[in-house]
Amino acid sequence: MEEISIDYIKSVLEYDSESGKLYWKKRKDVSSNWNTKYAGKEAFTASNKKGYKHGSINKKHFSAHRVAWMIYYHEIPDIIDHINGDIKDNRIINLRSCSIRDNTRNGSSRKNATSKYLGVNWKRSHKKWEAWIKNEKNEFLGYFSSEKDAAIAYNKKAKEYFGEFARLNVVY
Repeated sequence: MEEISIDYIKSVLEYDSESGKLYWKKRKDVSSNWNTKYAGKEAFTASNKKGYKHGSINKKHFSAHRVAWMIYYHEIPDIIDHINGDIKDNRIINLRSCSIRDNTRNGSSRKNATSKYLGVNWKRSHKKWEAWIKNEKNEFLGYFSSEKDAAIAYNKKAKEYFGEFARLNVVY
């Protein structure tokens, strides 16, 4: 299948960088029925299994956040990270280019976690909260009487290790 250029993508899609939405433009390379049905309407509204918005242009599949980046910066990104962690938020202020390593540093907590905080789990045998962080290898941060204190310990180490890519716990 032939590659689709950024210029072609820009010719068929409009990107609203403030809302993060993509819209179909009126096209000359399709039937008038297509234009009647789709031109001016929001594009890339389907979600894949992980929740990312996606769509197709001439039978070539694209993720919405990657298309947004291509249109806005006129470049093909390697990896795009959603800064606030909301994968449906494709506003340009929420997108950044990064390495695979940086992108994995700000993941969310596991679905089976015993704590509402990232990097924190209940250690039944010690009857305490424990904090862990992964940087090259798992690093034990200690046992804590409160879940909140363990989350604060995680945040401190995450800032140190990951800088702007740290996904921090909102501690309340």
